[in-house]
Amino acid sequence: MNKEKKIVCNKNDEFELEITDLGSTGEGIGKIDGYTLFVKDALIGDKVRVKVMKTKKNYGYARMLEIIEPSEYRVESECPVARQCGGCQLQHCSYEKQLSWKEEKVANCLRRIGGVPVYTEEKYRKYKNAEEQQNAENTAESKTPIIMEPILRMDKPVHYRNKAQFPVGYDKDGNPVAGFYAGRTHSIIPQTDCLIQHECNKQIVETVLEFMKKYNVTAYDEKKNRGIVRHILTRVGKATGEVMVCLVINAKKLPYSEEFVEMIKNCGINLEIKSINGILEIKNIAVDSK
Repeated sequence: MNKEKKIVCNKNDEFELEITDLGSTGEGIGKIDGYTLFVKDALIGDKVRVKVMKTKKNYGYARMLEIIEPSEYRVESECPVARQCGGCQLQHCSYEKQLSWKEEKVANCLRRIGGVPVYTEEKYRKYKNAEEQQNAENTAESKTPIIMEPILRMDKPVHYRNKAQFPVGYDKDGNPVAGFYAGRTHSIIPQTDCLIQHECNKQIVETVLEFMKKYNVTAYDEKKNRGIVRHILTRVGKATGEVMVCLVINAKKLPYSEEFVEMIKNCGINLEIKSINGILEIKNIAVDSK
C-alpha cells in the first residue's frame, strides 16, 4: 500500500525553528516533523522565525526573519556587510565554536568517506555513551577509535588570507565599485576592507577604483558583455614580502597601463615590483587579458 508523503511545508510558509546543526558551508539546520530546512546565518542553539524560500522532496531552504532566542555561540560580527556578503559564512559565530565545527567536519569526512574511526574528544564522549553506536557492525564506528588532536588556533583570526579576488562593477550612482558577490548571485556587495584578506588589499583595490575613475576605464558588464575591468586579483608572499596585483580584463590591452602601474607602485604600501625590461615587463606581470 502506497502512503502519500505528508506535505510538511510550502514556499512562503513561516515557522519557528530550533537550529540543531550546521551544514557543510556553515548554514543552520533545523527540522519540522523530520523535514530538513537549511537557514543561512543561523547557528546551533538559535531559536528563529523563518520563511520558506524553496522546497525539495526531503529538504528545503528558508530565510531567517527573526532571532527569537540567540545561541550561546552567537557574537556580533566585526564586518558591517557580513550577512549580505557571500565571502564568509561564520562571522556571527564565536571563534571557539568555529574551531569545534571545523574539527568535527574533518573527523566526519575521515569516518564517513575514508572509513577511519577518527573522533574529536567531544564526539568520542558521545560515542562511548551511545548504545546504538556500541552495537554497530561493519562500520568505521565499530573499529578501535582514534582520538584526533585538537585544531591549532590563530592568536588573531583576521587578515590571514594571502589571495583575494574582487569582482568589479558599478553602484546605483554609476561609480565603479569592487567587493564580493552576495551568496548565490553575481550582485556585488561593495567592500574594500575585508577582515579575512590581507590588509594591503584595501589600498590596492581603492587605488584601482581611483585609476578607473580618473582615466574613465570602464568596469565589465556581464549582461551586455562589454566594459573592461572584470576582477582585481592579489597575492601576498608572506615569506618574501612581495605583492602581486593582476587585473582580469575584457580587452587585449589595458588603457593607460603605464599610468596604472605608476599608481599601484605609489599607492602607499611597500610593493616590490621586479622586472627585467622596465615598465613593459611589469605590464606583462600586472595585467592579464581575458
